[in-house]
Amino acid sequence: MDSTRTAQTAKNFLAFLSSGYTKMLLEKPYDEFFQTELGIKLKRLGLVSKNAMVVALGLLAFFLEQKLSDDTVLKKMFKEVATDAWPEFSKRLLNGFTDFLVSRSAAASGEEKVAIDKLSQTKPEELNELLVALARDVKSRHSDFLDRATERIRKSREKLQNRKRGVLW
Repeated sequence: MDSTRTAQTAKNFLAFLSSGYTKMLLEKPYDEFFQTELGIKLKRLGLVSKNAMVVALGLLAFFLEQKLSDDTVLKKMFKEVATDAWPEFSKRLLNGFTDFLVSRSAAASGEEKVAIDKLSQTKPEELNELLVALARDVKSRHSDFLDRATERIRKSREKLQNRKRGVLW
C-alpha cells in the first residue's frame, strides 16, 4: 500500500512540476497575443465587454475543470494549464497602461527608458494626479494657441453654416 501512495505522490509531483513549467513557458505567448491585431482590438473593447469575456472564459474554465479527468499525469497537467489560461488571459485583457509601458520600455533607451520605468512603478492615483497636472500645464502654456485655434474653428463653422443658408460674405 505504501508503494502505491508513493507512486501516486510521484505522479502528482510530476504533473504539478510539468504544469507549472508549461504555465511559465506560456507567459510570453500570452503577452505576444495581445500585441497582435486581434489582441489590440480586444484590449480596445469597453470595460463591460471585457468583463463579459472574462466571465465567459471563467465559465469555460470551470466547465473544463469539472469535465476533464485527471487520472493520468498528462491529463492532470493539461487540466492545470487549461484552467490557468483564463485568469492569465483575463489579466492581460484587463491590464492596459502597464502593459503598454512594459512593451514600450523594451524599445526605449536613455531618458525615455528612465521615464517609462518610473511611470510603470507609479501608483494609479499618483499617475492620475500627474496627468491632470500635465494637462493643466500644457493648457496654460498653450492657451493662446488653443484660443486662436478654437476661434478659427468657430469662424469656419460659421462660414459653412452661412454658405448652407445662402448668405454670401
